[in-house]
Amino acid sequence: MKKYDLIIVGAGPGGSVAAKTGAENGLKTIFFERGRKPGEKNSSGCG
Repeated sequence: MKKYDLIIVGAGPGGSVAAKTGAENGLKTIFFERGRKPGEKNSSGCG
């Protein structure tokens, strides 16, 4: 089993910054996003 120091769910603006900051500070980091691309809206026609 792989082990991580920082696990982030949601790669929107906050999650992306958290993942980048963690990785830059030497943390083994992974993040999960259900959208196709980080920061992309998951559903269309919403606001």
